[in-house]
Amino acid sequence: MRLDRNLCHLRIWAFIAVLALWPHAAPADPITPERMTAALSKLQALAQGIVADGAVPGLAIAVVHGDEVIFLKGFGHREAGKPEAVDADTVFQIASLSKPVSATVVAALVSDGIVSWDSRIADLDPAFRLADPYPTSELTVRDLFARRSGIPGTAGDGLEDIGYAAPRSCTACASCRHRRAFAQATPTAISD
Repeated sequence: MRLDRNLCHLRIWAFIAVLALWPHAAPADPITPERMTAALSKLQALAQGIVADGAVPGLAIAVVHGDEVIFLKGFGHREAGKPEAVDADTVFQIASLSKPVSATVVAALVSDGIVSWDSRIADLDPAFRLADPYPTSELTVRDLFARRSGIPGTAGDGLEDIGYAAPRSCTACASCRHRRAFAQATPTAISD
């Protein structure tokens, strides 16, 4: 018993010593416009190299610093062997990567007090409807991220089902306008 007690005290003192002797973090160097320009040119060269090496047919990159988009550019082609180029507005199917991206964005909004995990979707988007009125009125942001909405897990698999397959010139159709607005304003965590 005494040995266990001494070992416990030794661990506590070792932990305190580690904390006291741990090197303190130095503040990061400020990001100057020159450093940013140099980094962005390296990023652009890296992206061009990845496409040129055939690792991917195309990609798009957005860099945000503070609250400002400082770099937004597409590289390569939308599909291998096809002529359509990737641009800043190209929509990619990102599969399950949408889950952590959506959760990170919503967590930031929750942190800023803009929305709550318990905010009701119908309050955020009055046009939102499920098959039944009760779940429509009760569904929360938390429910969507916990995947307990009743919406099938494959509901978002086909981006064309929510308007992305329509030609860019199709803006007259009210249905397409609504689907695009809904797709842009709604977290995508319900899809795989």
